[in-house]
Amino acid sequence: MRLVIQLAVVAAIALAGSTLVNAVAWNPPLTLILGLGTAAAAPAG
Repeated sequence: MRLVIQLAVVAAIALAGSTLVNAVAWNPPLTLILGLGTAAAAPAG
């Protein structure tokens, strides 16, 4: 059960990060920063 909860948290972080990155797709540096932030936050979740 713990694995399922961890996977759900990582999926939620990835979905939020993906949404943020798509929202600022017009700004490449900000897209990079948000993408790196999402990648760093997913394992921590």
